[in-house]
Amino acid sequence: AIAERVDHILQEQCGYTFSNNPHYIPNQSRQVRMDDLSEKDLAAKIAENPQWGNIVCRCEMVSEAEIVQACHRRIPCTNTDMVKRRLRPGMGRCQGGFCQAKVMKIISREREMLYEKVTKTGGKSYIVFDRTKNLGSEIFQGGHL
Repeated sequence: AIAERVDHILQEQCGYTFSNNPHYIPNQSRQVRMDDLSEKDLAAKIAENPQWGNIVCRCEMVSEAEIVQACHRRIPCTNTDMVKRRLRPGMGRCQGGFCQAKVMKIISREREMLYEKVTKTGGKSYIVFDRTKNLGSEIFQGGHL
């Protein structure tokens, strides 16, 4: 209702005209969540795709399949905070202490990017500096963190 009122004000008082967006999807389907499934439906999903049975976040009960789906939606999850806001891994008791590395690994695999390039919020908010095997040589050769 508010958007319709703003639209009316902008057209009547400001002289703006708007056209319909041909790519707009008014009823985008909601992502399937484990919480929404009955035990029978969940068992069927696990039989169809074993990723549904791989629990990535135990605190919030988020499966690998849910994160994979989020990485391939129309607006894909490309960093850990996007996944966190949509599915809640990392919002439970452990605050991501157990699941963040798993979430990063899934994002890395599904978005076909290096693990070290997965960020927290996008941009240069890297979570991992480098692989452990590479880090030692960087430090001892005068590199900096």
